[in-house]
Amino acid sequence: MGMQISRSIYSIVQMVDTAAEYGMSASACLSNSGIVPEQLLQLEAQVYPQQELTVIANIVRELSHVPALGLRMAARFHMPVYGVLTFAMCSCATAGDAIDLGLSYHELSFTLVEKHQQVVGNDLVFTFGDRHIPAPLRQIVVERDMFALPRVMDEVLGRQMPKRNVRFAFPPPPHAKRYAELLGFEPEFNAPTHQIVVDAAFRKLPMPQANAATRS
Repeated sequence: MGMQISRSIYSIVQMVDTAAEYGMSASACLSNSGIVPEQLLQLEAQVYPQQELTVIANIVRELSHVPALGLRMAARFHMPVYGVLTFAMCSCATAGDAIDLGLSYHELSFTLVEKHQQVVGNDLVFTFGDRHIPAPLRQIVVERDMFALPRVMDEVLGRQMPKRNVRFAFPPPPHAKRYAELLGFEPEFNAPTHQIVVDAAFRKLPMPQANAATRS
C-alpha cells in the first residue's frame, strides 16, 4: 500500500479509545507518532500509515498482557471509517460494484493490509497481504483488519457477506476460540496466506440504496 498517502485519523481514534479501556493514556498511545491528543477530536485530520503503525506499536508494547487486542480494536470499527467513500459504495448497483469501488479506493479506508479479490469457481476469494507490516505487528493488524472489514462491509452492503472460509497465515493464537465465536465456524490457521472466502454469487446481489448520481 502507499505509505505516503494520508488517510483519516478515525482508525487511530478507535484504537486509542480501545487502549483507554485498559488504562493507557492518549499521550502514551501517540508517543513519537507526530500526532497530539487534540487532533483526535478533529476527524477531518489526516495521518499517514507509518504514524498509525507507530501508534499500534505503542499500544502493543504497553498492553501486551491484554488478550485478543486486535479483535477488541476491530469491534469498534463501523461505516464512518470510509467517510465519503461509504456513500459511493452504498449507491452502487450491485454488491460486486461496491466491493470493486472499495478496493479501488482502498487508500481511503482504515485497513493497513493489502487487499485483492479473485473469483475461483463459485468462490470469491479476498487475499490480504501483510509483508509491508513490521513483523511484531502483523498479527494484531491482520486481526483488526480481517474482522473489522467484513463488519463494515456488512453495514455498507445491507446484508452479511456469505463467508465460506477464513484463513490465517499464522498459528492459532491463545484466543483462537474467540475467532470461531465471531465467525460462526472454525477458521484455518497456518495457511499459505490470509484469506476470506465468500460465495461468488454475492457479487450479483442488488444494493438496497443504488443511485448512479450519488455514486458519481
